[in-house]
Amino acid sequence: MLLKVMLGSVLVTLVVLQWRINGLSNMVRERRSYLPCRGVTCLGSDIRIFEQYCEEIRRREAPLRLGIVKNIRKLVLEVLPQARVQFFGSSALGLSLPNADLDFSIIFENRLPPGKDEVYKFSRAMQGSRLLDAKTQTITIYGEIPVITQYSISSGMERPLRVDISLPPKPQAKMNNKVIKRL
Repeated sequence: MLLKVMLGSVLVTLVVLQWRINGLSNMVRERRSYLPCRGVTCLGSDIRIFEQYCEEIRRREAPLRLGIVKNIRKLVLEVLPQARVQFFGSSALGLSLPNADLDFSIIFENRLPPGKDEVYKFSRAMQGSRLLDAKTQTITIYGEIPVITQYSISSGMERPLRVDISLPPKPQAKMNNKVIKRL
């Protein structure tokens, strides 16, 4: 029982934090069709309102997100034709919040992962595309897994999407395949 209460309070904290980060707490209050209330008595209805809000956005933006996914796959394969592109994460599973990012992993089957020069060449190709905003690009190359982060150019969506493209070493690529096969 104590564990349920603790997990419930963690969920409530995460939902409220998500509302505050996105400025959605006012939206939830505006959509209430009853007198303002406080505390736990309103929590259930506030969560339902937030869930409906997320579902509306998800339904409206799903085709736009899929279009971005297709275009990024096409862009990656133009620059790195020997690579395989995997789309993963909460957005791939359809479990994402409206502000969730798109996660991609570029996997090279029969060769080593790309070196710094190839990562920079690929990042320049991404900057040259009209799909992603060149000013927002960040490259983390000195970490364990090189990651290129960039925001999409808003195309009918409420806010630009963050796109993370990782270039994992071979053991990580095998691990990604195992995780995806389980799902």
